[in-house]
Amino acid sequence: MSPVFTLNEGFVLLFSALENCWNFSISPPMLLATSVLLTSLVLPSLEPIMKLQVEIIHKNRKSFRGIVGKLLDRKDERGMKDQLCNELQLSEIIDREVAKLSGGELQRVGIAAAALQSAEIYMFDEPSSYLDVRQRLNAARVIKSLLRTNSYVIVVKHDLSVLDYMSDYVCCLYGKPGAYGVVTLPFSVREGVNIFLAGFIPTENLRFRDESLTFKIADAQEDAEIKTYQQYKYPTMSKTIGNFKLTVMEGEFTDSQIVVMIGENGTGKTTFIRMLAGVEKPDTVDGVDIEVPEFYVSYKPQKIALT
Repeated sequence: MSPVFTLNEGFVLLFSALENCWNFSISPPMLLATSVLLTSLVLPSLEPIMKLQVEIIHKNRKSFRGIVGKLLDRKDERGMKDQLCNELQLSEIIDREVAKLSGGELQRVGIAAAALQSAEIYMFDEPSSYLDVRQRLNAARVIKSLLRTNSYVIVVKHDLSVLDYMSDYVCCLYGKPGAYGVVTLPFSVREGVNIFLAGFIPTENLRFRDESLTFKIADAQEDAEIKTYQQYKYPTMSKTIGNFKLTVMEGEFTDSQIVVMIGENGTGKTTFIRMLAGVEKPDTVDGVDIEVPEFYVSYKPQKIALT
């Protein structure tokens, strides 16, 4: 365990897991360990409000019975339910059952439930998973809005997507799965990101990863001629699911390419992939089936059911 540090009021402290330090099948989630560290060593007299990982909530979501709106009413100690529902785009699911929510919806409900309560410490474990870019920024704004002169916000994250925007200081975690974990002293955001990428803590002269992480493509790869051998085409098609309709314009792609689809949640990215994979059939046109070329597809779905 690293030396005890002082946490000043009115700041967001982010814990970045540089390596998977905790064996989740045996040990509690990382945020619980962080909570123990802060409450027992730094702030023993304060009671935190904790937003758990969505995976934990999703796994036990059948035990969360009731309607989203009623759940938020019970948590609304600050009188901000309507405002947070608007900021986190919860108005459309306010009458839905919690047990039937998707991962992204559960994430936003969990953030709102934590933010509605009155507390001195707010703790968020992986608040951006399952969220698209806009929803991540909205969640970050809500989390930052919790800061007061006498409050603390602690966030646990694995990625760098909104780290710079959300946090004031960064603590890095490293260790061996199921064996031990070490929490560093707080660094500025820039220092924390550089430590994350370099795998080296200069203040402790400690290397916790053999190689550094880099996003630079090798010059040889940039200059190399990319050879394509086959072209794939798909037709104009559509898919209607309830009140939602996805329209796909005719397109094509070739091998030796990586095609990325980016868009907000609920706009049909997964449905389009499932149509190309043959899992979903396009809508018929005047009673005639739309022929989608047969692809040999290895498909990794969003959620994997363990049986």
